[in-house]
Amino acid sequence: MVEACKRVGLYAESIELIRFGSNAVFHVGPDVVGRVSPVESLENSIRQVKIARWLASLEYPVNLALPVSQPVRLDDAVVTFWVSIGDGTVYAPLADVAAVIKRLHELDGLPPGIKLPKLRPLGETRDPLPEFRGIDPEDAHFLRSRIEWVREDF
Repeated sequence: MVEACKRVGLYAESIELIRFGSNAVFHVGPDVVGRVSPVESLENSIRQVKIARWLASLEYPVNLALPVSQPVRLDDAVVTFWVSIGDGTVYAPLADVAAVIKRLHELDGLPPGIKLPKLRPLGETRDPLPEFRGIDPEDAHFLRSRIEWVREDF
């Protein structure tokens, strides 16, 4: 994170891990969040920054990508920088989320040069199925069979 901050001219006064999951998310000072993703996510990170900037230009309520040259590619990681929207985790009421999603779907297409990948919420048919360790084997078998069915039929 320090190296990525240097590359975009950010002063990393303090770096604090917020969350570690499929991505690592850090507070980089009080007003900036940095997200570290695997290098395989480079194209997705580029797309996310472009879409966030486009939505912001439409005054759509979106988390703002910091106005720096990004994403930053490091050896085996990709870093993006975002304006921090707060210290804690706050969830919007469902009705507010629904209104924002409705507004998003009312937008007229994407700007030139941005293409979204085909929706595959459960992965590609060739992707390995989850093992579901720790749950009853019959339940795990049922879940895997449902994932296979959805992948093939949808």
